[in-house]
Amino acid sequence: MRFLFSRHVRLEVESLGEVEPGRKVYVSTSVSQGSEVVSVCRDRDGSWQFFSEEDKSGPEGPVLIHFEHVPGQPDLAAAVPGLRKGNWALRDSDDGSWAVVRGD
Repeated sequence: MRFLFSRHVRLEVESLGEVEPGRKVYVSTSVSQGSEVVSVCRDRDGSWQFFSEEDKSGPEGPVLIHFEHVPGQPDLAAAVPGLRKGNWALRDSDDGSWAVVRGD
Protein backbone atom coordinates (compact mmCIF):
# COMPACT_ATOMS: atom_id res chain seq x y z
CA MET A 1 0.00 0.00 0.00
CA ARG A 2 1.35 3.44 -0.90
CA PHE A 3 0.44 6.73 0.67
CA LEU A 4 -0.03 10.01 -1.16
CA PHE A 5 -0.19 13.33 0.63
CA SER A 6 -2.66 15.94 -0.57
CA ARG A 7 -3.31 19.12 1.37
CA HIS A 8 -1.89 17.56 4.50
CA VAL A 9 -4.24 14.56 4.26
CA ARG A 10 -2.83 11.07 3.84
CA LEU A 11 -4.60 9.23 0.99
CA GLU A 12 -4.15 5.48 0.85
CA VAL A 13 -3.66 4.04 -2.62
CA GLU A 14 -4.07 0.29 -2.98
CA SER A 15 -3.50 -1.66 -6.16
CA LEU A 16 -5.14 -4.97 -7.04
CA GLY A 17 -1.70 -6.55 -6.94
CA GLU A 18 -1.71 -5.87 -3.20
CA VAL A 19 -5.08 -7.53 -2.56
CA GLU A 20 -4.57 -10.88 -0.88
CA PRO A 21 -6.22 -13.82 -2.72
CA GLY A 22 -8.55 -14.81 0.15
CA ARG A 23 -10.00 -11.33 0.48
CA LYS A 24 -13.72 -11.07 -0.24
CA VAL A 25 -14.80 -8.62 -2.93
CA TYR A 26 -18.13 -7.65 -4.46
CA VAL A 27 -18.96 -8.52 -8.05
CA SER A 28 -22.08 -8.10 -10.12
CA THR A 29 -24.07 -11.20 -11.02
CA SER A 30 -22.77 -11.06 -14.60
CA VAL A 31 -19.13 -10.99 -13.41
CA SER A 32 -19.81 -13.92 -11.07
CA GLN A 33 -21.04 -15.83 -14.14
CA GLY A 34 -17.81 -15.15 -16.06
CA SER A 35 -18.28 -11.81 -17.84
CA GLU A 36 -15.15 -9.70 -18.28
CA VAL A 37 -14.60 -6.85 -15.86
CA VAL A 38 -14.71 -3.34 -17.40
CA SER A 39 -15.09 -1.23 -14.25
CA VAL A 40 -13.58 -1.49 -10.79
CA CYS A 41 -14.56 0.56 -7.77
CA ARG A 42 -12.69 0.94 -4.52
CA ASP A 43 -15.51 2.01 -2.24
CA ARG A 44 -15.15 4.63 0.50
CA ASP A 45 -14.85 1.85 3.09
CA GLY A 46 -11.98 0.26 1.13
CA SER A 47 -13.99 -2.63 -0.30
CA TRP A 48 -13.51 -3.59 -3.97
CA GLN A 49 -16.36 -3.93 -6.50
CA PHE A 50 -16.17 -5.32 -10.04
CA PHE A 51 -18.65 -4.76 -12.90
CA SER A 52 -19.00 -5.92 -16.52
CA GLU A 53 -20.20 -4.30 -19.74
CA GLU A 54 -23.67 -5.80 -19.11
CA ASP A 55 -23.94 -3.79 -15.89
CA LYS A 56 -23.97 -0.37 -17.57
CA SER A 57 -27.77 -0.36 -17.42
CA GLY A 58 -27.57 -1.21 -13.72
CA PRO A 59 -26.10 -4.25 -11.97
CA GLU A 60 -28.45 -7.05 -10.96
CA GLY A 61 -27.10 -7.37 -7.46
CA PRO A 62 -23.90 -7.86 -5.56
CA VAL A 63 -22.29 -11.24 -5.07
CA LEU A 64 -19.52 -11.68 -2.49
CA ILE A 65 -16.63 -13.88 -3.70
CA HIS A 66 -12.93 -14.34 -3.01
CA PHE A 67 -10.68 -12.10 -5.08
CA GLU A 68 -8.93 -15.03 -6.78
CA HIS A 69 -12.29 -16.04 -8.34
CA VAL A 70 -12.81 -12.74 -10.18
CA PRO A 71 -12.67 -13.50 -13.95
CA GLY A 72 -9.34 -12.40 -15.42
CA GLN A 73 -7.94 -11.64 -11.96
CA PRO A 74 -4.22 -12.03 -12.78
CA ASP A 75 -4.50 -9.63 -15.74
CA LEU A 76 -6.63 -7.20 -13.76
CA ALA A 77 -4.11 -7.09 -10.94
CA ALA A 78 -1.40 -6.12 -13.41
CA ALA A 79 -3.43 -3.66 -15.51
CA VAL A 80 -5.71 -1.75 -13.15
CA PRO A 81 -3.96 1.25 -11.58
CA GLY A 82 -3.89 1.79 -7.84
CA LEU A 83 -7.04 3.42 -6.50
CA ARG A 84 -7.83 5.67 -3.58
CA LYS A 85 -10.99 5.01 -1.60
CA GLY A 86 -14.00 6.30 -3.52
CA ASN A 87 -12.37 6.10 -6.99
CA TRP A 88 -13.13 4.03 -10.09
CA ALA A 89 -11.04 2.47 -12.84
CA LEU A 90 -12.93 2.19 -16.15
CA ARG A 91 -12.27 0.87 -19.66
CA ASP A 92 -14.40 0.97 -22.80
CA SER A 93 -14.00 -2.69 -23.72
CA ASP A 94 -12.47 -5.97 -22.58
CA ASP A 95 -9.16 -5.04 -24.21
CA GLY A 96 -9.20 -1.27 -23.60
CA SER A 97 -6.84 0.72 -21.43
CA TRP A 98 -7.87 1.77 -17.91
CA ALA A 99 -8.69 5.32 -16.79
CA VAL A 100 -9.11 6.43 -13.18
CA VAL A 101 -12.13 8.54 -12.23
CA ARG A 102 -12.64 10.29 -8.92
CA GLY A 103 -15.81 9.13 -7.24
CA ASP A 104 -16.54 12.25 -5.23
